[in-house]
Amino acid sequence: GELEFINENGEPFKKINIEIAETINERARGLMDRSEMADDNGMIFIFGDDEVRPHTFYMKNTRIPLDIMYFSKDSVLINIARNAQPGADSEMSGGTVAGAAGDSKFVVEINGGLADKLGMKEGVTKIRWKKTN
Repeated sequence: GELEFINENGEPFKKINIEIAETINERARGLMDRSEMADDNGMIFIFGDDEVRPHTFYMKNTRIPLDIMYFSKDSVLINIARNAQPGADSEMSGGTVAGAAGDSKFVVEINGGLADKLGMKEGVTKIRWKKTN
């Protein structure tokens, strides 16, 4: 698919190619076992309306640092787990990273450090995405 990040004026400021993880198995697998990802690629995790909650992500078998961005059901950026590292230390072994600061329906992962470079703003940046063949 394709995903656009939208600024406060409703204008897209960055477009990326995305893999869509919407089934339980696709979401559990995520970006595991990847050694690299292009800066114009990412993954969106889509949760059902009955699954909207403050999600927390886990870096098990993830080999690359990621910016994990949590979005509300209205597609507004809630918060970012910046530069989450593979095997990051936490209270839970295996790399649990900072969770959503509020109820999230969408989670977008991009390469670590890109969110700040691209100017993502909590409470401001939105997403718009579509499936492609």
